[in-house]
Amino acid sequence: MNKEIRTLNVWDIDDTLGRTSARVGVVKDGKIVKILEPGEFNSYKLAPDEKFDFAQFRSGKIFRDTFKPIRSVLNNAKNIVARQTENSHSIILTARADFDDHKEFLQTFRDHGFPIDKVYVERAGNVSKSGPAHINKGVILKRYLKTGKFDRVRMWDDHEKNLDMLFKVASLYPNVEAVGYLVKDGRVSKYTPNAKVKTIAEEITSVVRETLKRKKYEI
Repeated sequence: MNKEIRTLNVWDIDDTLGRTSARVGVVKDGKIVKILEPGEFNSYKLAPDEKFDFAQFRSGKIFRDTFKPIRSVLNNAKNIVARQTENSHSIILTARADFDDHKEFLQTFRDHGFPIDKVYVERAGNVSKSGPAHINKGVILKRYLKTGKFDRVRMWDDHEKNLDMLFKVASLYPNVEAVGYLVKDGRVSKYTPNAKVKTIAEEITSVVRETLKRKKYEI
């Protein structure tokens, strides 16, 4: 008998499973000076005198009222979750932090027939409120892979840096196969990591260590 491949499936939300009207603001001197699209937020670096305004991103009502699914990705995710066994696991890994109305957020997925109650939502924005999204996501991915419970991790995301991070983290675990899928304009393609991708251990340690105060995010 063939040994079952224990798989961790990971989906981003914004511009991957769907789109909403929510945007992140950049605040300087008490005023919003920039509005960032989800893709821009992934790579935006705050100046010393700037901070993010996540008011729209935290609104469960805005999320539910404006969510437009990317059908090809959402339907594929539904099928994967429906077929997964007790040896596999599925999570949503979003750059967002906690919602102000978590029930509205969850009901959005139920509205579109997605089995959200079988999928845990990891909110990378809770790891570090000012740190880069790909670093925050890397911290969470590492927490799952270091359990030794998975032979393979598959990740769907619209941002190359997040997928590069997947391969960086997976490189720490030689027995784990990493598979990335890039979502652009509703189309999915298998992702080949940047040739310059290196191990993530030092990057996570130097950039994020001081922000990781809660035990579950220890590195």
